[in-house]
Amino acid sequence: MIAPLQLVAWETTRRCPLACRHCRGAARDAAYDNELTTEEGLCLIDGIAEFAKPILILTGGEPLFRPDIFELALHASGKGMRVVMSPCGQFIDAEGVRQIKESGIVRLSISLDGATARSHDAFRGVSGAFDKTLAALSRLKEAGIEFQINTTVSKLNHQELPAILALAKTTGAVAFNPFFLVPTGRGAAIADLILSPEEHEAALTWVAEKAFGDSLDVHPTCAPHFNRILRQGALHKENTPKRKRLLASRGCLGGNGFIFISHQGILQPCGFLDISCGNVRDAGFNVKKLYEESELFNQLRNRKDYRGKCGVCEFLDACGGCRARALKQAGDVLGEEPYCLYQPKKNMNEIIELDEIDRELLTRLQHDFPVSSRPFEAVAQECGLTEEVVLSRMKRLSENGLLRRIGVSLHSAKIGSISTLVAAKVQKERVEGVAAFVNHYTEVTHNYEREDGFNLWFTIVAPDKKRLNKILTEVREQPGVETVLDLPATHLFKIDVNFSLK
Repeated sequence: MIAPLQLVAWETTRRCPLACRHCRGAARDAAYDNELTTEEGLCLIDGIAEFAKPILILTGGEPLFRPDIFELALHASGKGMRVVMSPCGQFIDAEGVRQIKESGIVRLSISLDGATARSHDAFRGVSGAFDKTLAALSRLKEAGIEFQINTTVSKLNHQELPAILALAKTTGAVAFNPFFLVPTGRGAAIADLILSPEEHEAALTWVAEKAFGDSLDVHPTCAPHFNRILRQGALHKENTPKRKRLLASRGCLGGNGFIFISHQGILQPCGFLDISCGNVRDAGFNVKKLYEESELFNQLRNRKDYRGKCGVCEFLDACGGCRARALKQAGDVLGEEPYCLYQPKKNMNEIIELDEIDRELLTRLQHDFPVSSRPFEAVAQECGLTEEVVLSRMKRLSENGLLRRIGVSLHSAKIGSISTLVAAKVQKERVEGVAAFVNHYTEVTHNYEREDGFNLWFTIVAPDKKRLNKILTEVREQPGVETVLDLPATHLFKIDVNFSLK
């Protein structure tokens, strides 16, 4: 299915005064040959407007190097497009602010790659860039022009993200967009600065928390696995309009909702996928034909053909992985996202073969688990195996989804704690918010929604009666909570269930 065209990024020029370490175009401060002329730019805008009214991002290089940039912006605005511009922040003076407002540009994207001049300027390759950018932001704020802050995330600055977000708020930004490093152009030389899968997970989890709860609009770019993290955490969030909007977002839109047009008119799925899908000049600026008929675009739209982990992942539709990183890492544009640590659950219809050792271990681990510093060593000795073999097999069975968890279960009363089962009657429209509130207590071990009148059931294990009563009182005071029943156990019945797989 071909998605409507929502976003177009047009690299109006590749010339740029900065020398950013990550630049996908390896831009330099010099004229480039064969860039689209003013007339061709107007024809390009007309070609897009004939079949879509997307957000048009005027980017570069430095778009302000084009003397006709405001003429182009005004033309696109007149065609019903929402026009935004992505300058480097070095040339926005009072006259520029006036022209921005008069040309119909509704938002600017300005980059801050560090919270200090030292870190930002080092990444951007020009001393003084940070101070000029802050001065530009101040002018934009004073003029009432909307702007967002973009940040290229790498090992150099991922610890600075909270500080950069705070700076974005101070400057008056309306949004914060962390861009996760893709190793193309000059970025290929700093591929070692890409976050590891574990660092991606931690950073994107932080972004997800801010996306749900911050006053700014926070959303990453070039990190489609953010949508998987978003959905995994969404069960614990109140059902707000922001939550609905976030969960409606999809992963990589390259070629299916988004296109990139180079300074020379070459159509690409995105700026980081340097693969030509036709030239707008050669197509007579029939952008619709190129968008709908590109062979690569149609391959990217058919996610069922994706390979590796992405191809079997249950979050494929929501995420899809970064196609540019897949191409760079393994030479396969349909391959798996190399910087996602998630292990997909296998297709439930797929039969996973267990050998005799697997069966023996799964049977053995269901009872009398050794309580020691190295329990798997004890199990290995008992089964005539090595500890390494047992751990390797446990890992494989866990990745296949057959082994969900090995953990301790404590008898709370014997260690001096007090426990209870709680049944709550909550107004239907408030259930998710109350559930999220309940879940924030570390003392809550289970929490389930039910279909009957008492629709929220959870268990509490507290250190004493005073703490238990405090939690119950706070839950009762939550909006939408009508009744809370405290149902402590009077008799315990433990069923020792074991399944023999031998």
